[in-house]
Amino acid sequence: MAVCAVHSQHEHSACHVLLSGIVHLAVVACRRLLSCVVLAAVTIVGTGCRATFGSTADSGPTIARPGAPAPDFSLSVLDGGTQDLLRERGNVVLLNFWATWCIPCREEMPELQRLADDLRGQQFTLLTIDLQEDAASINAFRTELGLRLPVLLDEDGEVTRSYGVRALPATFLIDQRGVLRQQRLGPLAQGDGETPWTRSWIARQVQAFLELVASSGAVRSV
Repeated sequence: MAVCAVHSQHEHSACHVLLSGIVHLAVVACRRLLSCVVLAAVTIVGTGCRATFGSTADSGPTIARPGAPAPDFSLSVLDGGTQDLLRERGNVVLLNFWATWCIPCREEMPELQRLADDLRGQQFTLLTIDLQEDAASINAFRTELGLRLPVLLDEDGEVTRSYGVRALPATFLIDQRGVLRQQRLGPLAQGDGETPWTRSWIARQVQAFLELVASSGAVRSV
């Protein structure tokens, strides 16, 4: 009995040491995991949200490049009908790729709405392209933020891929001839009209394109 009792105490001590070690390792692992989550969150907020695609189809052969024709597309519109880029020839076009789960997208959407309001009545079109989300989620988002911008539905992610978008938001400025002139792979900037990719800076770029065509008297057919 004495031997058994001593043996049991040793087992109890060994188990206690083993359990303490397991708990310590679990705490360390949790701390490391939490650090990774926090770092990822900071990265998403600071530079944009990583875009993920529900389809694994290869990207098309056309990738957007500044100075080259912007990849054409035809997408369903949330409010009904379809929209294609070719139809907008003659207008300066701003494309914005986004999703409701993207925090920087949420922050810049009101600025984009104000930009569209500021340039209303001019040869300018602002199109937002949502990445693979359902209509209910998008409508709730629009209602919450009071948005009236047209939403195009990139249901398979192919248009997003064709523009080389790997993180959201991403914004592209296209001239009246359908040539991609500027691109912003990340959130809009804060500042005045001298700071690239602020709302006022974009408005100035649009006005410059419109004035250039007006002064040259260029006429293009759709």
